[in-house]
Amino acid sequence: MTRSGMIMNYLVANVQDVSLEKMAQHFGYQPKYLSRLIRQLFDQTFSQLKTETRVSISKSLLELTTKSIEEISTIVGYPSVSTYYRAFRQETGQTPNEYRRHHRQSPTIK
Repeated sequence: MTRSGMIMNYLVANVQDVSLEKMAQHFGYQPKYLSRLIRQLFDQTFSQLKTETRVSISKSLLELTTKSIEEISTIVGYPSVSTYYRAFRQETGQTPNEYRRHHRQSPTIK
């Protein structure tokens, strides 16, 4: 597996409480080195990559589950619902509720 794949796998698996320091320790890197590596591999800062990953996971949960916004916020690691709303809106231009309404998977009728 590539380094970028290993980084993404770790990030997704630990999205609830991931930090640059924990991730660096996991891979045996210094935090500054990992930060530069992430910038090189993904052309983003660690924080940007973490936010993008959290929002991506929450989009799937909004589309495919009936979990509440509060539950999803907790699952993807936001300390408060307001922080989650702010990050989600900044990434997508919509609130989680608006996103769910527009992207909900409706059962197909045959």
